[in-house]
Amino acid sequence: MNKGRSPENLTQAGGFFERALALDPENVEALVGKASVDLITAAAFMVDDRDARLWRRR
Repeated sequence: MNKGRSPENLTQAGGFFERALALDPENVEALVGKASVDLITAAAFMVDDRDARLWRRR
C-alpha cells in the first residue's frame, strides 16, 4: 500500500492482507489494512463491485 494507490499496488496489498488474515484471522493490523484497501478502491471507483466492497462485513 505504501507504493502508491494504483490499482495494481492496491490489489497486491489486498492479497498480502488476505494472506496475513489466513494465518491469523484476528490480526487487527491486517483487518484494518484490508478494510483500507477496500475503501480506497471503492471510493475511487477502481472496481466494479463498489457497493459490495463498501458493505462487506467480517
